Amino acid sequence: MKMSRTLIVHALIFYLIVNNCFSQTTKIDSLQNLLKTASDTTEVNILRKLGENYRFHDKEKAVQYGLKSLEKSKQIGFVKGESKALYALGVTHGMTDNYAKSLEYLNKCLTLATNQQDHKSLCDVYNSLGIVYKRIGDYPKSQGYYLKSIGLVDSLQLKVNVSSEYINLGVLYDLMGQQDKAVESYEKALETYKGPDRKDKENAILTNLAVMDFNNGNFKAALDKFLQRQQYAEEQNDNMSRCIGHSNIGMCHLKLQQWKPAEEHLLKSLELAKQLSLKNQIVVNYNGLADLMLQQEKFKEAINYSTKSLKSLDISGGYEQKREVHQQAYEIYEAVNQLPKALYHLNQTIAYKDSLMNETKVREIQNLQIQHDVYVKDREIEANQLQLALLNTRVEQNKKRMVYFIIILILLLFSASLLYFRFFGKEKIQRPALREKSIDFPTKRCD
Repeated sequence: MKMSRTLIVHALIFYLIVNNCFSQTTKIDSLQNLLKTASDTTEVNILRKLGENYRFHDKEKAVQYGLKSLEKSKQIGFVKGESKALYALGVTHGMTDNYAKSLEYLNKCLTLATNQQDHKSLCDVYNSLGIVYKRIGDYPKSQGYYLKSIGLVDSLQLKVNVSSEYINLGVLYDLMGQQDKAVESYEKALETYKGPDRKDKENAILTNLAVMDFNNGNFKAALDKFLQRQQYAEEQNDNMSRCIGHSNIGMCHLKLQQWKPAEEHLLKSLELAKQLSLKNQIVVNYNGLADLMLQQEKFKEAINYSTKSLKSLDISGGYEQKREVHQQAYEIYEAVNQLPKALYHLNQTIAYKDSLMNETKVREIQNLQIQHDVYVKDREIEANQLQLALLNTRVEQNKKRMVYFIIILILLLFSASLLYFRFFGKEKIQRPALREKSIDFPTKRCD
């Protein structure tokens, strides 16, 4: 059975979400206790952090806390808090696929950060805008925002870590089929990273490179990278990463037809997935084991694992995963000549394929609608900025006119004063002269 090229990536995303959920529940309780006695800027920050921690649990609450933080910031004139609240709301809406709303808040934050010359916030906003535009399929605009963030740091020599931007650029280039550029971006991410958790960053990039190799069919290269990643997970005693890692390693061995290590790693991953209650990963491992047995023509074991995979498949699972599980079951029952069961699973495969196509079409239409909404929002923002620029220009022109008027008025007053003093000055000089003439030359008396 041909495994989905995105299964590994999906597993990694699932790991990140679950891992965050475990740690954030205790944070929420702690923050709510602190909020009871908080005030002013402390209250603003706690409200924002509550919103951030609710993202994986309850979107509505996440937005509510974000809006409360924004409102409180405005009330007390806390501009930095207002900027952070706008950014947090933009990220929250982006993470919950409300991209038009996300861009609205991010652009408001962008304006505020620009006015305040808050370069760190500008870098964060540019990076987040890049992520949103990537998700709605506008890759050129996404690339532009990532490069804006990097360019801002380079031009101003800011002490800001842009390794995340380079990693995001790498993912974007991979999606665009420009894998050489993707590798360059990953290398640049490591080159620019100066933080304390360098090994975490290195292993995150290593995973991305391994996924790239796996999707390209370079299973040996992918295996080597996944084994390095697994060693780090073992050192950190991270069961979640170990579980995902064993599955990825098992899949690589399976593709290389190395049956024994493939089975060992898939069973280890399955055991950890059951301990951690990772339903999605349980299905992935059962599916991998069924495929492994099918390729070795161990049909009884293949049917057993395929049946368990179908039973474990979550009702809310994606159409792609359901299609693959039924596709595999069809191949197994066809191989053992159990045609009624094979036909049933084939029909299910076709049904889920049709559902997947319909879902894809719906998503494409939704993305086009989002792009239209975003386009309209962008035009509104540009129109508002143009109107504001025109208003500022008029204000400046009026100021200049007032200055010119005052200067002309002062010059006129000065000229009038000069004329006044010159006129009265001459008059004062002429009057004594006339009096002196009458004395020197008296009128002649008549005898």
